Amino acid sequence: MDRGLLEQWFILYRLDEELHEARRYDYPLSIVILSPMIIAGDPTADSRVRTGALAAKAAARTSDLVGWLDGDDILVI
Repeated sequence: MDRGLLEQWFILYRLDEELHEARRYDYPLSIVILSPMIIAGDPTADSRVRTGALAAKAAARTSDLVGWLDGDDILVI
């Protein structure tokens, strides 16, 4: 199912590449983990997570990578 962001395997692969490059060339790398608060039994949780994910993607720069980290967590590199 497409949820609008990069898949977990790919964002972790790219994180490894970006960390390697940052170490090699000694430049800073910013990482943000977004973890939405989900309340059990909330019927709108899925749509709110998707809306938040799309908002994160829209706010990201073209050079940023935005993907699913684990479950509903979002990783921005």
